[in-house]
Amino acid sequence: MILNARALYPDSSLADLYDEVLMPIELRKAHQLNDKAVMEAHGFNIKMTESECVAELMKLYKSMVDNIMKLTNKYMEEKAIDIINHGK
Repeated sequence: MILNARALYPDSSLADLYDEVLMPIELRKAHQLNDKAVMEAHGFNIKMTESECVAELMKLYKSMVDNIMKLTNKYMEEKAIDIINHGK
């Protein structure tokens, strides 16, 4: 929906489209619907502020990155042990 709303204004720059005062209503509505869908998907209270939502999303992102780093470190340790033990 967001891309469709942007496509309605092919001659507008992103700066023009995302001007807080001048944002086209179709684009604003598309973002509001997207925000609601993201909040519902993550089980957030839809009445939380944008700042609260961003903070919660950043916590989820940090947790995901931490898990990826743990898995990567474990793989690298196992690979190093394999190289030490088997030469490859």
